[in-house]
Order: sequence, then C-alpha cells, then structure tokens
Amino acid sequence: MDCYKILSLDPDAPVSRIHAQYRRLAVAEHPARGHTDPHAARKAFRDLGEAYDILRNSISRKVYDEFGYDGLTNRFNSLPDQPHGYRYHGDPMRTFEEHFGTSNPYAHIYEPFDAAHDYHYYQAIFRAREKAQLPPLIIGLDMTLEEIFHGNIREVEFSRNILLPTGDLVEQAVIKDVIIRPGCPDGTQFIFPQEGHQARNFISADAVVQIEQLPHDRFFRDGDDLRIEIEVDLLVALCGGDISLNSIDDTPVRIEEIGVIRPGSARMIPGMGMPRVDDASRRGNLYLDYKVVFPKDLDLVRREMIANALKERADKALVPTTLIGVSGYTRTPTLVAPKRRYQAAARAKTIQPIQEENPANSDQNNYDFITEDINVSQESLY
Repeated sequence: MDCYKILSLDPDAPVSRIHAQYRRLAVAEHPARGHTDPHAARKAFRDLGEAYDILRNSISRKVYDEFGYDGLTNRFNSLPDQPHGYRYHGDPMRTFEEHFGTSNPYAHIYEPFDAAHDYHYYQAIFRAREKAQLPPLIIGLDMTLEEIFHGNIREVEFSRNILLPTGDLVEQAVIKDVIIRPGCPDGTQFIFPQEGHQARNFISADAVVQIEQLPHDRFFRDGDDLRIEIEVDLLVALCGGDISLNSIDDTPVRIEEIGVIRPGSARMIPGMGMPRVDDASRRGNLYLDYKVVFPKDLDLVRREMIANALKERADKALVPTTLIGVSGYTRTPTLVAPKRRYQAAARAKTIQPIQEENPANSDQNNYDFITEDINVSQESLY
C-alpha cells in the first residue's frame, strides 16, 4: 500500500497538505456520490481513509516512512496506542466524520453558513487544523568517557505530566532503557516520540534523552580522537627517553623518544582513540601533547656545562660564565661577535637588539652585560 500515491502527495508533504488533499479526495470518492463501479469506489474510499489515518499521525507516518506499510503493521513495531503494530479500524466513514464532523459529502453545499446550523462544519475545521506540539522534555544522561568507550545499556528514569480524562494533570514516573553504542558522540539524543508532558489541545511532547559526557581527569576527547598532556623534563626533551602511560581502556603504552621534543609538539599513536560509532572495530587516534618542564633555577656550574654543550659554532660568542652573577659589573668588554650588539637583560625571556651608537667602530662590535641578578634566562646565553 502506497499512502502517498493514494493521496497524490510527495513524501515530504507537510501535514497541512495531507489534510487538504484528503478533504478534496474524500468528497470526490464518497460512496454517496454517483459512481459507475460502486464496489471499486468503496475500496478506493477505504484505502483513502487508511492512508490518511496513517499519514496524519506523526508517529505512524515516521514508522511508515522508515519501514513501509509491512513494517508499520508488523507486530514488533509497537505504537503508543497499538503495542502489536498498526491496525486500521476498517471504517472509512468514521475517518470521514472525524475530519468533517458529518458523514454527508454535500453538507458544505446544502447547509447554510449560519452559526446555529453549521456547528459540525466549524467543528470539522478545528478538527482538521494541525495541533501544536509541546516543547520536548530533555533528560540529561551523565556518562563517563570510559562508559562511552565500552558502550552500555542505561536505565533512565524521569517524570512527566499526563492528562487525565477529567482534564486534570498528574505526575507520572517513567522508566526507559537506552542503548549506548560504543563511541557515541557527546550530545547524542535518543527520542521517544510523544512520551513527554501532556496538555489539553496540544500534541504530547517528545521525551529526549541526551548524553552529557563528563570531563575526564586525563584525556580530552576530540571527535573520535583522544588527547593527553604529557610532561617531560628538559633532559628527556633534549636527549630522549621512555614515555609510558595507560590508554583509555587501561592498555599499557610505551613510547621511546629518540629525538628532540619541542614544547607544544605532539606524538600520534594510531588506533588508540575512541571507537567509531558506525564501526566499533575501528578507532580514532591518541595524541600525546608534550609539555616540556624547565628547571626553576640552575647553579653556575650547570649553566656553564649547558652553555658549552649547546654551543653550535666556535665563532659564536657566549656570555662569559665568570661574569654571570657578579653584582655591580658594568664594564663593557670587547669581544669577537657578529655585526650587531645585544644586551643580555637579567630576568628577560628574549634577546633585545640595541642600535649601534658609534658607526665608526663597526668593524669592532661590543656586548653590554647587566649582571646585577643571577637569574639570567637560558635564551640570553646566546
């Protein structure tokens, strides 16, 4: 059964168009009108009523669009009021009266437009009008990164307002099972149509369970990838070393770094991130974000050792270690140096160039040292 073909509609037709199309076809196909083949007319009228009954309801229409007519009537596809699959009540005249408020297809012609006589006419208009739906009821579901990694079945309990036949609203407790697939993205929503709050003259709200991923103490999630900050000391950063950690599923990971680790650099470990939600056998990547921890202070001996170890060219002048830390030293020694003059500022983090004061002595460059404080940065050694 093709409901959209029976009503001459496109699959993406709005609800207002469904009402209008049924109103036009139902009057034309009504059995009370003259038809050359009454049996075919009754069958067409019944099919029209069933197609309209399916498409005017948002829940049955959604199931029909996804699984077709056979899937809609399958006993395993339960609806809120039909737990064993959709079943049409079989009375197209009842569907006609629910829409028009009368079984007479000529009522709109013979009955005068008078409020005293047109009760059913106006009632039909209000019945055909699409009701507004209440805003969705959002239920947050807190989950750890480990729970999302492995997947889980969670029992969610919430309360909603239901409308009694007397018109009173009462609170009802609801329990739903939510299947969390491994690697579900943060913010994933599970929708239970029209199982939220109820109110008079409104379509019941949808109940929406939304995953809210809790912050992790070690890992940061970036889609299917995971990132972790790894602190390394200056010795490992310059000379290399072993780095060990446990992944999100407690798998031991060991990395042997043999090169220089630059501050802010990262190491990628493929296939150690989060499972992909469409294929749990595949995983994202794990990134180690390196943070180089520098020593807070160095004595004079170690500074001289580092300065000599980092010396790249014999002609590159270094700060004389005998002058570092000598309080009150202001004399300007003459050194063999490049063609610019620098001031190694105490406590500074960068080298600051100084404009040449005596261009006549450009063949001989000087360095000025201010050594009133022992805390000279490593960069100022060059």
